[in-house]
Amino acid sequence: MKKIVVLLGVFFIHTALFSTAQFPDKITYKNTQYKLLTNPLEPFFNEFPEKHPETEIISTALWRGYVASFEIINNELFVVDIEIQYKPEAPDNDHDLQWKSVMDEVFPEQKRVKADWFSGILVLPFGDLIKYKHMSYASVYKNYILLEINNGSLVKERRLNHKKYEKFKQKQYEAFQKTKEYQEMKKVLIDEGSTEEFAETFLKDLLIEYTRRPRED
Repeated sequence: MKKIVVLLGVFFIHTALFSTAQFPDKITYKNTQYKLLTNPLEPFFNEFPEKHPETEIISTALWRGYVASFEIINNELFVVDIEIQYKPEAPDNDHDLQWKSVMDEVFPEQKRVKADWFSGILVLPFGDLIKYKHMSYASVYKNYILLEINNGSLVKERRLNHKKYEKFKQKQYEAFQKTKEYQEMKKVLIDEGSTEEFAETFLKDLLIEYTRRPRED
């Protein structure tokens, strides 16, 4: 139930979230940096909200308030930096925002931290942008790398083109629809005023966030 409450907390900002593309986290994998369409720090901050970095900059393009950088090192997932936006004391204009690291505030005196709290699927898009969608992480890329993580350790890598990735998500969603967790989450959304159509779209778009492991092909 705790995970359901955490995920559905996003519901209360769904209008902005679904109408605005989000700054992604970043990950270095096999010496290449990728966008990361998963947010592995969120389970940590849900467990330890007092650790969440504070920022005065509120942006519809960055509801979580930070951008984290990760790296896979010896088949383990590490947090290597956390940045927030801030406004300099004498900015040239109101939009002159800069980034600063708050890694030491969240994890004092640690250059990198294994993300052993995270189990799930990391989504790394690469290649051409096939279709831009101005909402969350909904844009479609030519290819994807999916990394299955268990307690911060890499279990399996799979590479899919965008068509196979959509089929993967659909299969995951169909399996999730059969679970009690899905029914509970959908009920909460509808009880809070969502239509059934929105509830289903919302849960499908957030699929990767609650996918602990891929269904077997």
